[in-house]
Amino acid sequence: MDLLAATIAARSPLPAPVLAGFFVLVALLLVLVVYLRSRRR
Repeated sequence: MDLLAATIAARSPLPAPVLAGFFVLVALLLVLVVYLRSRRR
């Protein structure tokens, strides 16, 4: 995971904090989707 993030950061023009924030948002979205699916069942 860290290696992948480092590779993307090296090739991406975006600064590291923005990239880290993007990963956090994706993780939160995945958790929210799993939570909603578990509530519906």
